[in-house]
Amino acid sequence: ELMHAAYKLVTEMRPIRPGQQVLITADTASDKRVVQATASAVYTVGGVPTVVTYQTQDEPMQEPPRPVSAAASVADVWINYCVAYTLYSPAYHQAIENGCIYVELTGMDVDMMVRTVGRVNFQSMQKMATRLYEMSQSADLIRLTTAIGTDLSLVCYNGWDPSYCIHG
Repeated sequence: ELMHAAYKLVTEMRPIRPGQQVLITADTASDKRVVQATASAVYTVGGVPTVVTYQTQDEPMQEPPRPVSAAASVADVWINYCVAYTLYSPAYHQAIENGCIYVELTGMDVDMMVRTVGRVNFQSMQKMATRLYEMSQSADLIRLTTAIGTDLSLVCYNGWDPSYCIHG
């Protein structure tokens, strides 16, 4: 089940193309089985996986060790499994600026991978996401209420183009 989920990750959720340089980062608190399965799946589809593991940081969003930052700055895709995630760190911003696609899967373990990737119908999710996007673009405000008391209001920003996420 884990290998199926990892393969689905790199073919449906974040398709990896042959030759793409894929950095897979983990800290010492990450589930190494998930990391290894992902590296194997990347290799299976023709990507070039590079796995880097380092000590778990005290807090999230800290700059990772310099070798990780250097690798991220030249990666085509960066899949991060670190429990102390690197999202919004200087390395993250530099990688994004250089065109890297960042996939944050902080703390993903085998059970999570199987349930949230392996057993999910991404085509249905994409269809739903597209419909929600279209609906939000025709609204200035979305309000969600439920009988048990939820009352959530969202102001819509209609200038975002998600095509790079869909076709990237």
